[in-house]
Amino acid sequence: MQKSSAHLRLLKKFLRPQVTADFSKSDQKVIKSFLDEGLLVHADLGEYLAHKFKVTELKSMLKQRGLPTSGRKSELISRLVQADPEWMQEAATKDLAYKLTVTELKSMLKQRSLPTSGRKSDLISRLVQADPEGVKNVIPVLQCSERGREIVDQYSAREKKKKKIRPFVVILLIIVSAILILLLIISGQKTTLTCKQVEPSSPVTCELVGSGLLGSTVREFELQRAKIEWTNDETYHIVLLTSSGNVRLYTSIFTSERELLFRINDFVQNPEETPLTYQADDREFAYIFAGIIILGILFVFVKRLSYYIKG
Repeated sequence: MQKSSAHLRLLKKFLRPQVTADFSKSDQKVIKSFLDEGLLVHADLGEYLAHKFKVTELKSMLKQRGLPTSGRKSELISRLVQADPEWMQEAATKDLAYKLTVTELKSMLKQRSLPTSGRKSDLISRLVQADPEGVKNVIPVLQCSERGREIVDQYSAREKKKKKIRPFVVILLIIVSAILILLLIISGQKTTLTCKQVEPSSPVTCELVGSGLLGSTVREFELQRAKIEWTNDETYHIVLLTSSGNVRLYTSIFTSERELLFRINDFVQNPEETPLTYQADDREFAYIFAGIIILGILFVFVKRLSYYIKG
């Protein structure tokens, strides 16, 4: 049966012994299916407990038993489990029993006709001495079987290949995005519309200036009025009606076309001493896009940095 990435990541956690009670209910259902499929097996409790100790603690326990303290953590664990398996088993069972509530402990003791009085530590000691296997059955500790490890190894190998490919894809996307942004900025223009009336009886004259990296254009005309022109059922733009033909006016993505249309037509009908001025930059989309790309790069950088800091 094909496993999802989430399921494989969950299975990967069991390369080391894990207590199933530490997982969510939904994860526990998946864990049960892994156990049924033979991907997980019951772990040695001594090894489980040893994995919870720090290297300094493991060395201290080995030193107390007169054993060598050199080697990697896995070697220290193996040495300690082999040297004192009974103590490790008992300590591990007690550690598991602490995950039970006092009510659960008393219930298990009552089922075994044992006293239920005392502190939690007393209940745990009493239960572990009487029925250590019962504790193990209530709170199972599982780890990957050989088959489970093979599946995890295959998944890890695929993930490593993806991680090698991913940076190249990201770099390629950044380069393509940078080229597109650069083209938009180079070809783009800042549009400035200035309209005024020289005398009360004279027509409204306008100057439309387009300035950009590739040069500037200036167009002067007498403005009659402005209107909305639909390009299709959903998009439209403003067109300036002049004595020399129609002129399309580029508007900012932050501008309400209908409000601008009202301003222009209101100025034509009721000219003011103060000229009507409107500015828009068709490169603003490129600026926004560039900002998003920069934020994305910073996010990836910070995430990678935190990953390496955590080790």
